[in-house]
Amino acid sequence: LLVVIAACLAVGAWRLTPRHYNSLAESALAAIGFHSNIYFADKAGYFMPSAETLPLLHTWSLGVEEQFYVVAPLLLMGLWRYRASVVPVLAVLMAAALATSIWGTLRDSETAFYLPHTRALQLLIGMALRDDLVPAVRSQLARQILSALGLLLVVASASLYTSATPFPGWAALVPCVGSALIIHCAGGAHGASLVGRLLATAPTVWLGKISYSLYLWHWPLFAFAAYEWGEISIAARLGLVAASIVLAAVTYRWIEQPARTSRSDSSGGRPSA
Repeated sequence: LLVVIAACLAVGAWRLTPRHYNSLAESALAAIGFHSNIYFADKAGYFMPSAETLPLLHTWSLGVEEQFYVVAPLLLMGLWRYRASVVPVLAVLMAAALATSIWGTLRDSETAFYLPHTRALQLLIGMALRDDLVPAVRSQLARQILSALGLLLVVASASLYTSATPFPGWAALVPCVGSALIIHCAGGAHGASLVGRLLATAPTVWLGKISYSLYLWHWPLFAFAAYEWGEISIAARLGLVAASIVLAAVTYRWIEQPARTSRSDSSGGRPSA
């Protein structure tokens, strides 16, 4: 993240106007503090460049995640301390989060897109899966059907949703439920489904490994291209995708992996591979 922010600031100093560079610098500080979602929600529509030309706009999702990762452990600690059951509490929270997301989207979808309380349901679904609160699907036929349905929901939302689709609200349930079905039914102790085997192929696994770096790099490349050229041709888009993959592979290999695996041993303090 820091490398991508530094690269954006360097390119922005070279290509952006002072007003646009000021916006970039402000969003960089917000991204480092993991509150860029609040920053963009607050600034949306007020003297901001168009969304397509904001190189760090995509860091809003990192802000939502980190804010959730602060609150969720405290919630679990409280439930453990008072010996409360997780399932009913999580069910109530998910229902409240869905209602909040729908109401917020109807009221102001642009702001609701960024805020943690209108995005909480998507993360709570993942939390429910992670804590094994959803019963396992043991039937192989059911697993095949549900994982295929999950893939269909994800593809449908990616293909059919447009900028006019009110989001998050009800619309967020489609890709989230689809993802949850894939995670829950595509593999595991009861055997992999066809979707699971597809996702276990080497190219797909490799893309999954570099996905964090790929997410960080792709949007700045497209944003700077939109800033420079306006409309981006299909050929240029394909080139930007290829460049994003190359940058992601490089940073995954030389930055992300060393940062993940570097540890100091107890004897000599040397980093271990």
